[in-house]
Amino acid sequence: MRLAAGVVDGAVLERLAEGAGWSEEALAAAVRAWRVGGADGLAVWVEEWSASGEALARARAALEAV
Repeated sequence: MRLAAGVVDGAVLERLAEGAGWSEEALAAAVRAWRVGGADGLAVWVEEWSASGEALARARAALEAV
């Protein structure tokens, strides 16, 4: 990600995305996550998780209150 974050050449980014098995859009999103939060930000973007139980109920209640 550090490499991709420093690249401006579209052709290079295209090759990096292809090599990573990601679309260019996915690589761009991952780079944004890296720039904002470093390795932790990237982990939040990449790792799949789901909320359940009490955490999900709190999140739904918070969204409904907005």
